Amino acid sequence: MAKWLGNKKLANLEDNEAKRRQINQWVSEQTKSKIQELIPVGSLSEEAPLFIANTIYFKSAWDSTFKESETKPAAFYDLDGSETQVKTMNKIGSFKYVVLSDLGVKAIKIPFEDTQYELLIILPDANDGLIKWLQQLKSEDALKAVLQGPFEDEYLTLYLPRFKLDGIPPMNLKAHLSSLGLQSLFSRDADLSLITEDSKLYVDKLLHKTFIS
Repeated sequence: MAKWLGNKKLANLEDNEAKRRQINQWVSEQTKSKIQELIPVGSLSEEAPLFIANTIYFKSAWDSTFKESETKPAAFYDLDGSETQVKTMNKIGSFKYVVLSDLGVKAIKIPFEDTQYELLIILPDANDGLIKWLQQLKSEDALKAVLQGPFEDEYLTLYLPRFKLDGIPPMNLKAHLSSLGLQSLFSRDADLSLITEDSKLYVDKLLHKTFIS
């Protein structure tokens, strides 16, 4: 990195709760109140003067909308393969679709109104196959096979459960990033000289939270 391109904000705060409230307020503003509490009570340490927050706010309608009148209860399978009824949208149309028999999954791309973006959905063949598929994703080849799969336009009926991802506690990505080789960032020997002249700074936690609706 040649230089620091982000925004920084200095704050002289006397206690961790004040720090926590200010950071959460900033995140809430950046995400249009979708994420209101990135940092739970008790998550900040006395020796953590540096906080890095990254937010992505994406808003776009489907390229071809689902009709509300066509949303009806349909079967949905939980992790153990058990069946439950959920509100499910459906529509008939042409979509980019691929069957990857070797991986035991199917994939489909649903375009947004802003045609730069698509939603990629991966469906395991087995009703209880999600855990196995997530294990396969540890292989770079498996993910590449899906992303680069030979998608072709196919006219079909798409069934998509209505979903909302919220209320899940923030995930600390420290262990995940360290396993990918980014150990030095979380070490007291971290070199953050392109951000600050304070040689004592390092990252203690890296919290991530997502809101999808």
